[in-house]
Amino acid sequence: MFLIAFGAPGVGKGTQAKILSQIFGIPHISTGEILREAAKNKIQEVMHAFEIISKGELFPDELAISIIRKTLSEERCAKGAILDGFPRTVKQAQIFEKLLEEMNIPDVYLLNFLANETELVRRLSDRRTCKACHAIYDVKKIENVHECPDCGAKDSFYKRAEDSSQEGIKRRMEIFEVTTHPVIDYYTTFRNVINIDSLPPIEKVTEQVVKELAKRT
Repeated sequence: MFLIAFGAPGVGKGTQAKILSQIFGIPHISTGEILREAAKNKIQEVMHAFEIISKGELFPDELAISIIRKTLSEERCAKGAILDGFPRTVKQAQIFEKLLEEMNIPDVYLLNFLANETELVRRLSDRRTCKACHAIYDVKKIENVHECPDCGAKDSFYKRAEDSSQEGIKRRMEIFEVTTHPVIDYYTTFRNVINIDSLPPIEKVTEQVVKELAKRT
């Protein structure tokens, strides 16, 4: 099963992607995390791209496609994968379609996670990330917590640069509406697009996804 976790910044697609990865036994492929890890290891070809996404901008199409092509060719993706943070432009989606055809991957479901802008801004402002495993938490849930619940790393929570100011968050929302949201219109014509309300508690959102996929597979 191949899934695309899609939605605006802060909608919770990364959280759901990790959960669904465990449920369906397929790898969670986060292009953002791949870039952050590469930047951490000072891999030269992605250093500039990391600087771009740290400012809330989208990383280059060519680099995104290169990462996805290489990753989907790995043995761990033989039975499926869930993509998080890709495609983010119509151009990426178009190139990705050609890649899927080349790799003989016919069935892909796009999970379109939805939430109102007020809630998205609140989530982005309040979220913290673990430096060790990149797990994301609402600041209220980790208040007075000094170890990451996911990996056990101590005092590892931080606020990502792109979430650090209202101006940066607003810029990300604007980029999503202009550049990324049209991807939905592109896919709706020929792909399985499943709309998911992401406002309920995390477990309820997961239940929605599993139920909707069961109808189609």
